[in-house]
Amino acid sequence: MKHKFNSLKKTVWLLSSVLVLASCESDAWKDHYQYNGGGTPVKTLAETLSGNPDAEKFVQALKNTYMFNGDKQMMLTYWEMLKESQFLTVWLPLESKVPDSIWTEALKDLTDKTKDHKKVSTQFILNHIAHFNHAVSGSTKGKIYMLSDKSYETYSDKIDAFPYLKTNIRCTNGIIHEIDGYLDYRTSIYEYLVNSPEYKNVLGDWLKKYTIEEVDAKKSVAAGINSNGEMEYVDSVMVKTSVIMKKYGLISAEDSSYYLVLADPEVWTNKYEEVKPWFTYAEYLEGADSLQEYNTQCALLTDAFFNMNIQKHPEDEIKSTLYNRYESYDDSIPYHVYKNPSQPGGLFDTKYKACSNGRVYIWDRWPFDDSRTFNRTIKLEAENAKIEGNNLFTNPRYVTKINGQNLEKMITVMEVYGNSKDWQATFSIDNNLKGKYNVKIVMAPNDTKKYKGNIMKYKFHPSVTYIEQKSTATLLDQYTGSGPKKKKTVFENDVTKLDTISIGTIDVPACNYNLDSKLRLTIECYIYSNDVQDHTEQMWIDCIMLEPVVE
Repeated sequence: MKHKFNSLKKTVWLLSSVLVLASCESDAWKDHYQYNGGGTPVKTLAETLSGNPDAEKFVQALKNTYMFNGDKQMMLTYWEMLKESQFLTVWLPLESKVPDSIWTEALKDLTDKTKDHKKVSTQFILNHIAHFNHAVSGSTKGKIYMLSDKSYETYSDKIDAFPYLKTNIRCTNGIIHEIDGYLDYRTSIYEYLVNSPEYKNVLGDWLKKYTIEEVDAKKSVAAGINSNGEMEYVDSVMVKTSVIMKKYGLISAEDSSYYLVLADPEVWTNKYEEVKPWFTYAEYLEGADSLQEYNTQCALLTDAFFNMNIQKHPEDEIKSTLYNRYESYDDSIPYHVYKNPSQPGGLFDTKYKACSNGRVYIWDRWPFDDSRTFNRTIKLEAENAKIEGNNLFTNPRYVTKINGQNLEKMITVMEVYGNSKDWQATFSIDNNLKGKYNVKIVMAPNDTKKYKGNIMKYKFHPSVTYIEQKSTATLLDQYTGSGPKKKKTVFENDVTKLDTISIGTIDVPACNYNLDSKLRLTIECYIYSNDVQDHTEQMWIDCIMLEPVVE
């Protein structure tokens, strides 16, 4: 979006995306906007339009609508803009083809009605004006960006779907084309979400909270450094940005092409209420409610964004913006990948809303699988884990065979052992949601053999704890028997395979997503004198997994 009309000293320049006062006569400015066409026009854009009977209502709209510096209304109208020296191209809409509702807004008295002014400004007037010379010729073909920042395809005989009635009407500060229709303002995906009655309350208002406008220095025309040492711009282009859009997709950018996949507002609201409890943070945590809202919405948006400019074979498969090939490789699951999206039953096989920079596909049911998006198994690779323990030793190992059988691909395990046979190792686990998980440990048999040549087993006791604000809660610590016969529950691995050992179910009291780890899994080696012939304390641990329990 353009940042309209930043006002500086009136005797020097008017900082604006669409207006520069005639007193600005630098060579750089002239070169930037100079029209190089032939002929010698004698009238300005304003004078030429004023003498055109077909432009009567458009002229009145220009005179009636004030310009803006950001969201601040200025005491200058768009009519004044067409009198000044910067070079512009105007597409004059055919009066009879413009809906009465637009003329009603554009021609009524808008004094002190900033919101109405800005709507007319952005969605009508600036949608028919562009910087620079866009003369029409037999070879014309391309895309025009209007001052509204919307783009339209232009050809030798038409712009968008509207034929030219007259072309190349030359003026001293620009050029005019008359078209058989008007250029309807098309909302971007971002504008649709924040402004539409359907999505404004369920998603748009939340998205807007995390959005700011910033100057795009690369696209803006610098005027120089002011007395405060700040860069100022003759033509300042403002872009909307947010942590959400930076993470998922620039759905406010007009030069982008995104597809967004959503459920309809009712389904979205119901799904939000279903997912929200999983993101319940500890009550003592400052901003717990805001964190819950933020992460719940982000969870629902996990695979909603698709950048269509980077899809290699969109007819066969598409990848959401969160796709990471290393993640898919490690888990052997193609996360964020959807096959045959346009075929019956595919992700794009539903109604959609066309936007200026893409499409919003809308489902009447929830279109994603939670276990493949946000509520996935938490997998902690042992070689990447933070492991704590007294007199503990770790050593990464690379495994290609188990009992002489080749694996499909090499795996990396962490050999863990201590200086005694009753060592303990504690693993920190991140990013859990609130709720139940089945806890599993994946172990590979090591190559240690006893004297008969058989591979030795592991024997261990696991426990899981959760760190509260000032204490530690035990979530899993199993025993058998009671009284003097009470013993710790122990597990052994199967040495014939890469063994996934289920150790129990935990119920985590609070979400810990994107916070410091509060979950701890401890493995206690449990080998006594009568176990030494069959067991080894040198365990090869592949990973720890927490599988969500959906009830």
